[in-house]
Amino acid sequence: GSSVENLSLAGRHASSGKSDGLTIQSGHVRVVHIQSGYFSRHGVAISSTGGTNANFWHVEDYVGYNNAGDGLHVTPGSDVNGGVCISCQGIANKGSSIYSAGIVNTYISAGAEGGPTGIAAFVEAGSSNTWITVICDGGTGGLTLMPRASWNHVSTTRFGECPITNNSGNETNELIYPRVARQP
Repeated sequence: GSSVENLSLAGRHASSGKSDGLTIQSGHVRVVHIQSGYFSRHGVAISSTGGTNANFWHVEDYVGYNNAGDGLHVTPGSDVNGGVCISCQGIANKGSSIYSAGIVNTYISAGAEGGPTGIAAFVEAGSSNTWITVICDGGTGGLTLMPRASWNHVSTTRFGECPITNNSGNETNELIYPRVARQP
């Protein structure tokens, strides 16, 4: 696999076009300590379009900021699976901080800050994905499970509460909210 590390990417934030900061269309790609902002589409896009295989991707310590689309966008497809996102944050993207439509991916310590009103900070449109410690800060919207989302596991934290909206109509999704300690 390939590795991309310690890089800061800046686009021109054109109002039109389809410019992504970084596009992953190959399996076993590792992206660590990357920042990408001001792109006309997504900061990082993980895609299996055109018959490519982007399985087992790894994104860690990533910040996507001020992109016209999503900070991190995992496209629908049968070959964007088995990936992991650790300590990924979206700041003031016009889309979501993270949009997930793959299968069997894991998101650990996902953060969102300063997104637009009415847009979910995190969107889950795939299945069998796991979200651990989802944090929304600065009035950012929560995590939304889209209509076809199924068999997902989501846990959130009391810090920077991130409301979960289940639009899936599917009871296979497991939603874990933090417990509130009772006062003696």
